[in-house]
Formats: sequence, structure tokens, C-alpha cells
Amino acid sequence: MLLDLRYHAASLIAVFLALALGLIIGGSLASDETLVSYQENLISRLEMENNALRNKQQEDEDSLSLNKKEKLALESELNQLAKAYINQISQNKKLVLEGGDSLLGLVLEPRSVEDYDYFFRLKEEGEFTFLSSPASKGLVVEVPKNSKLWELALFLSRIP
Repeated sequence: MLLDLRYHAASLIAVFLALALGLIIGGSLASDETLVSYQENLISRLEMENNALRNKQQEDEDSLSLNKKEKLALESELNQLAKAYINQISQNKKLVLEGGDSLLGLVLEPRSVEDYDYFFRLKEEGEFTFLSSPASKGLVVEVPKNSKLWELALFLSRIP
């Protein structure tokens, strides 16, 4: 029993000595100017890097915004050119749209479904395709609904 009490007292003394030693070492490090100056330098360097990254992000966002505006302007010009191109085609060829008269925002003249050069059929998704029609001398052009008019004009310009 006496051994247990001595062991217990020795372990308590060891814990308190370790605590005192930790407080002394910690106190001496906290008052050390090199540690404080290192932390200040680290903080200032991180703030400068953060500011540089924020400036870069703002530049990138401004550039992205400008690119989006340019893209919209170019698509608008392409759509105007596409309308002119398709109108020019419609002067020489007969264009028919299945189930309506407006093809991707372009209004086509009403024509007979039996006599056509290009018969446009809208589909939900996919790519532009064309098929030869055995009943007529024209072509059936399948157009995705989500496509743009300039994409259709480009596709038509590649059909032989």
C-alpha cells in the first residue's frame, strides 16, 4: 500500500513539473521577438498574395464579361448574315417547314408541301441531318430546335 501512495505522489509531482516546464518554455517563446516578427511577416505576405489573387480574379471576371458581350454581338451579326443567306436561297429554291412557317425565328413564305427544294423538319435534339426524298427532287433537312439560325445557314452552305 505504501508503494502505491509513493507511486501516486511521484506521478503527481512529475505532472506538475511538466506543467511548470511547459509554462516556462511557452512564456519564453511568446516573448521572443523573432517568433512575433516571423508571424507578422507571414501575415503580411499572405495578405499581399490574397490581394493579388483578388485583383487577378476581378481582371478575369471583367475579361469574361467583355468576352460574353463580344460573343453576343458576333452571334447577332451571324444571325443577320444567316437571315440574308437563307432569304437569298429562298429566292432561287422552294423552302418548306413542316408544321409552321417560322424556322428558328425566320419566317418562311407558305408553300405547297408537295413541291420543295428544302423541306425542314424540327427535332428535339441532335445534329443537323439531311435526307434525300424519293417522292420529290428536294432534300429533307432535320433541324434541332435548340440550334441557332447561323448554324443552319452554315449547314446549308455545305450541302452539295
